[in-house]
Amino acid sequence: MDEARLEQIRTGQRIILLSLLLNMVCLIGISILKGLFDVEISMQVALAIRAVFFLIGVTVGIFGVIRIGRGFEYPVYGRLLLALGLVIPLIGAGILLHLNGKATAVLKGAGYRVGLLGAVGRNG
Repeated sequence: MDEARLEQIRTGQRIILLSLLLNMVCLIGISILKGLFDVEISMQVALAIRAVFFLIGVTVGIFGVIRIGRGFEYPVYGRLLLALGLVIPLIGAGILLHLNGKATAVLKGAGYRVGLLGAVGRNG
C-alpha cells in the first residue's frame, strides 16, 4: 500500500476516534454531569445538549469515513452509504468501530504504532 493511502487511513482513523468520543459524550455525558456535580438539568436542556454533540459527532464521523474510505479505495457509493449509516446512532457506532478495527490492522501491518488515539508513527 502506498504512503498516500496509508496517510489517508491514518488521519481518517484519528477523525473516526474523535467521532466515537463525541458519541460517547452524547450517550453518557449528561448522566455523568448530573451525577458528579449534582446539577439539576431539565429534560429539554439535556436533549438539546445531546443533539448538539450527536450532530457534531456525525459531522466529524462523515469526514472520517470519507477520508478512510478513500484510503481503502471504497467506491463513492460505498462511502456515501457508510456516511449515511452514521445518522442511526448504534449502527453509526458499529460502522465507526468496524472501520477503526480495519484501519488498525492495516496500519499495524505497515509498521505504525497504533494507540488509543490512532496511529502515532512508524516503528523503527
